Amino acid sequence: MKKQIVFMRLCIWSVIFIFAVACTGCSAAKSIWEYGKSLMDGEVSVDPEKECYIQTVEDFLAAIDAKDKEAIRDLFAENISQTDSDFNQQMDLLLQSYPGPTDFWDRENLLLAGEYSNHYGSKTSAAYTTFLLISQGDYFWCSMKLTYENDEDPRAIGITYLTLFSAEYYCAVQYEEQGAEFPEDSGLHVLMDYPLDCDIRVVNGNPVKYTSTGTVLDEEEVKSFLQEKNECQAFEAQFGPPNAISTYFVYELPMENSQPRYLELGENKGEIYSAFVVDDIQWLYTLWEKEE
Repeated sequence: MKKQIVFMRLCIWSVIFIFAVACTGCSAAKSIWEYGKSLMDGEVSVDPEKECYIQTVEDFLAAIDAKDKEAIRDLFAENISQTDSDFNQQMDLLLQSYPGPTDFWDRENLLLAGEYSNHYGSKTSAAYTTFLLISQGDYFWCSMKLTYENDEDPRAIGITYLTLFSAEYYCAVQYEEQGAEFPEDSGLHVLMDYPLDCDIRVVNGNPVKYTSTGTVLDEEEVKSFLQEKNECQAFEAQFGPPNAISTYFVYELPMENSQPRYLELGENKGEIYSAFVVDDIQWLYTLWEKEE
């Protein structure tokens, strides 16, 4: 049994070592070693890729909060920062558009996707996702791809794609408005302006087109109603039209501690199957759920 434990620990340290070497130049290399020690002490489970990504985001936010152009440039892959003719202009626009400091970014709910290839032993690895930022009461979304391993081209290691969206532009993307889309090219992109003729609210981390109805729902009334009926038509007849429609039907709830709260209704084929209470950035709790 002792031999198995020793072998397991050696395997884990081998993985950590390989990732740290692959992350040479990555600002998270030190964090990976510290994370490994925490794992051996039984404190956390290790995910070196996520740790490296988080540390890079932290360094990027520190750089834009400090308006430090060189620090921003250093985080990008050399073949982006040194060859992209639009890079300096986009960096200026980034610093003009993002007020700083960063009050919140959603690191707790970070869900990474990955791109991995192994061509005759030559490895390339990258992680990417889109996350919410809040600065001085304004909401932004950042889509970032981090290449942390490239055996064929070390100059490709670093941030290879980053787009900063305003709430207006990202809302237009979510609703598939004409001309609003994720840039396909690598590099730095700052997208702030999109003429949306509507109010925008942020609900559970996503921007929605919002219409005020003057109605604020009561949770207990909603719960009692759904325990008897869960048809969408009946719900709307009782409580009125939703304030927003996205993935969910959204209704306004009373504020709590001066913070907005909303009801998200999940619907399928005219039936409500879930009712969640959320705020602007996250799910809070389940109010009601259809029994299987």
